[in-house]
Amino acid sequence: FMGCSTGRIDGIYPPSTLGSQQQVRTPGGCRCSEHLFHPVCGENKVEFISPCMAGCTSSTTNSSAPKQVLYKNCSQIPLGKGLGSAKTGSCPPSCSHMLLPAM
Repeated sequence: FMGCSTGRIDGIYPPSTLGSQQQVRTPGGCRCSEHLFHPVCGENKVEFISPCMAGCTSSTTNSSAPKQVLYKNCSQIPLGKGLGSAKTGSCPPSCSHMLLPAM
């Protein structure tokens, strides 16, 4: 009703039509834990539950912000003719403002 809409989280929201017994897909044959929650935000503004689920194969750390990791060569984040990247953390909300209730 009020506020921002739920962003896209790959494999979780929007919910898939697959059965509850199906395992979480593993891009590129990787073995990704479905129990690990380490969200990353792709350049395409899609959130993934972990860098592994985004298919990322390398990473670099920003020396000025050591907790901010940039994951690269992410197979699930297409960018033009190449592979995209993702940053540590959830994607920012898609709405730029929140309606404040009046009292």
